[in-house]
Amino acid sequence: MNPKEKLEAIQLDLTTIYETAKTEGRDFTDAEARTIEQKSAEALALKAHIAKAEKSQAVLDSIGRLNGNDYEPTGTGVSFGAPKMFFPVGGKGGLNAGRQMAAQVRELGVKAFSAAGTVQTDVQFMPDPVAQGRLGSLLVAALPVLQLNVPRWSYLRQTTRTNSAAIVAPGAQKPTSTVTNTRIDSEALVFAHISEYVDEYLLADNDTLASFLAGELQQMLVEKVEGELLNGDGSTGHLTGLLHTSGIQSQGFVGDAVTSIRYALGAQATAGYGIDPVVVLNPDDWTSIETRRIATGAFDLSGGPVDVNAAKLWGTPVVLSAQVE
Repeated sequence: MNPKEKLEAIQLDLTTIYETAKTEGRDFTDAEARTIEQKSAEALALKAHIAKAEKSQAVLDSIGRLNGNDYEPTGTGVSFGAPKMFFPVGGKGGLNAGRQMAAQVRELGVKAFSAAGTVQTDVQFMPDPVAQGRLGSLLVAALPVLQLNVPRWSYLRQTTRTNSAAIVAPGAQKPTSTVTNTRIDSEALVFAHISEYVDEYLLADNDTLASFLAGELQQMLVEKVEGELLNGDGSTGHLTGLLHTSGIQSQGFVGDAVTSIRYALGAQATAGYGIDPVVVLNPDDWTSIETRRIATGAFDLSGGPVDVNAAKLWGTPVVLSAQVE
């Protein structure tokens, strides 16, 4: 599939997502929004590549016409692979043509021409870059999100809950329960970065490089967001992460990791926060849990609290994050 066909396919996918949401009278789902963001970046990269290719072809076409009225091709020069198209190598015509070609090559990135009589051999080029290992950031996807379209907002957070309800005699004064809410002002923070300089010829030669770079930059942003969500200390330039949030519960180590996590889930339920919990573990800790053995040497998984296939512990989804120590 050439770049223009790829672009048409992406545009068709985006149109389908838009029309589906419009027909169903709803906003985009989280998955649809991520797809739109990714495919839009790919479309922009493809458009840039197509424009560059068309301009480069225009240069080749114009160079083929450099043998104007003051030069008659004699068969001596550099062949462009088409009948009666030569680049003059001497005299006034050669000097003028050389200046024009050099200027256009510098501007549009045409890299080289082959001398007549040379033999060219195709070199197979694998289009997809070989990426370094990276851990999928599932925590960001697991957290509930409220999407806002303003840079600043306020909300009320309950800070006190004292239940004084009691049996009261007729006419007696009723006890007062305390339900205190505090206004919290917040604002959106921007996570951003750019890549280092990338050789324009690498981008021109490889259709997938631009989309690969866009995907890498987006993934790196998600990794940084995840790190702040967990470990941000609330200082200037940082979020207040979960591990630095006032009022969080702490659970000490009880026997082993599996037992400790069960106690933590129980404490969460006791405090009234037992709805849809998620266990966040470092990949190394999850590996230790999965490979734990009993005294017989068998893996301690069958019928137990660890569900390896579903990635659950005590029936609770397990999310892996390298940001957790």
